[in-house]
Amino acid sequence: MWKLLIFLLLLVEFSWQTEMISRYNDELCDRQLALFSESLATPREEWAVRMFDYWAKIQSGLTAGNTANFGHYDECIRFLHDTRNENVGHIQGQYCLINHRSTETRNDTDWNENFDWREVGLYVRSLNVGLRSGICIPATCSPSKAVDFANNFLISADLIATGASCDIKDRYSFNGLDVFAIVLLSFFLIVVAASTIYEIYASKNSKSPSKLLSSFSFYKNGYELFEVQKDKSPSSINSMHGVRALSVLWVVMGHRRFFHLIFALTNANEVNNWLENIRTVIFQTDHLAVDTFFVMGGLLVVLSFIRDLEKKRASIWRMYLRRYIRYTPLLAIIILFQVTLLKFVVSGPSFDWEGNARNCQTNWWAALLHIQNYLDFTKMCIGHSWYLSADFQLFLVSPLFIFGIWKLGRKLLWMLPLIAVITVVYIFLMAFFYEVPVFYLKLTPETSEIFHRFIYFPTHARMGPWFIGMTTGYLIYRNRIEKYKLPKIFFTIMWIVALSTIFAVILGFYPFMQMNNNTTTVFQNAFYLATFRNAFACGVAWIIFGCENGTGGIIRWFLSWPHWQPISRMGLSAYLIHPIYQTIVIFGQNQPIHFDEITFLHAYSGDILVVLILSAVLYLTFEAPFANIENYFSKRKSNQS
Repeated sequence: MWKLLIFLLLLVEFSWQTEMISRYNDELCDRQLALFSESLATPREEWAVRMFDYWAKIQSGLTAGNTANFGHYDECIRFLHDTRNENVGHIQGQYCLINHRSTETRNDTDWNENFDWREVGLYVRSLNVGLRSGICIPATCSPSKAVDFANNFLISADLIATGASCDIKDRYSFNGLDVFAIVLLSFFLIVVAASTIYEIYASKNSKSPSKLLSSFSFYKNGYELFEVQKDKSPSSINSMHGVRALSVLWVVMGHRRFFHLIFALTNANEVNNWLENIRTVIFQTDHLAVDTFFVMGGLLVVLSFIRDLEKKRASIWRMYLRRYIRYTPLLAIIILFQVTLLKFVVSGPSFDWEGNARNCQTNWWAALLHIQNYLDFTKMCIGHSWYLSADFQLFLVSPLFIFGIWKLGRKLLWMLPLIAVITVVYIFLMAFFYEVPVFYLKLTPETSEIFHRFIYFPTHARMGPWFIGMTTGYLIYRNRIEKYKLPKIFFTIMWIVALSTIFAVILGFYPFMQMNNNTTTVFQNAFYLATFRNAFACGVAWIIFGCENGTGGIIRWFLSWPHWQPISRMGLSAYLIHPIYQTIVIFGQNQPIHFDEITFLHAYSGDILVVLILSAVLYLTFEAPFANIENYFSKRKSNQS
């Protein structure tokens, strides 16, 4: 099956290129454009006026940041006109989103005293922004032809087109890879149905169902997913369910904010005012949730591996296999959906399926091997899956440290926080010498390259919270054995310090958010970038440790609330699927969305509901079944040995 998938993935680029070659015809395009231009002149013909009506016109509020005007996408791609001319033929509408900017130079002496449309270009140049406008042209024209034709109209406004992305009705047809995706997904649904029916039948007949044959059962997996109860096991950490669930919801909110601002804004001044307001720092610091995942990952791997070491059943290779199986099948399914069926689900003026799919077509193997965070960050397959790569790489090296501290205890424990300190020094030096700002909207192309390639994505820059989590995991392990007798005042002070640190990290982001009143220095930017993730991780680590020791009061009660458990269990599915859903919703918009907090919170509320439903389906269909199969064969092998 995997060989077939690889073969089909290698063929998909050829099918794209064949489709493009067959669609574009420069000579026919020129004749159709010439007829279109003539038909707009006197006497104007109805079909040409209608086609031009679907164009975006120069919008109001341009100087306030209203930079996107999509025109009428749906009507354009539905447009069809029979010219009754053999040399021209049928004209099918093609929607092209034109990127344009002001011209580099102008001659002031050519301008009249009265208002000239070229004033628009002057305003755009003063704002230093790019514009996006939709036009409707014949489907035989290539994007380069679209740019050339658009310049005939934009020059009167002192604007110049720089690029175009085009779309037509029914642009994509089913290919071999699409059929394979449908067959594979249908196969899984059939297996799930059969497994569920088998388990129900066996249970009704008072028979014990086979654990292997019931691995895909919705009944079994659904009961385990939605079961909520107070776990009284001494080895459980109930507060981590709440920490993980809240982190997932925080990430979903952050990506909604990112997509909403970057791809759907209508008034940049309102957006800037919102971004610079202190009440929005919680929306701007959602990326800290990933560091929470790292803390929990490092903590759990220590407790799990030490438990296996003590029971003399530790197997590094089995542990690696279990981790790989936990992540990879679900990720592979989402990659397959991205490169196949997604194009039939969403269409819109700013949706670039080919760009996203081509990244997966090129680097799918790196995503499935969990190494893509060290490749070109602009060509990642399922961009947010970089976290899985970093997490898996840290998981691979963890047993070496865990075995050492299990044998030598505190004599070697100091190495874990030392590694976290080393990451602080590394990030500070990179950020200071390359003058990397904290706020992503202030990144230039040069500093963006440094930030993403050397600070944000690489594992060696993000491993601090993981090793802080490992340190916490070992302290929890020793505490369960020795039962630290610490005074209450110590816990009180540490809770104050931990919560203060978390609030300081979040609120400390505020000065760096100011776009027009920047008072931060290079040193301050570098210091914050170097320390804020580890500082936040320390605060989260203490919350988990403090709750484990029975302190924390209402915080411990809230985080240990049993109803967090379902969200926590399907956290991986929610993390992987939510940007795909948000892409479908936002890029399916045919007009820019007016940005305000009410609209944002309303959209985010809908995200939570739909993402949790989709996550439950993915968890029950792929994540839980593969974990059941791996667990079945692991136990069988252990019993045989």
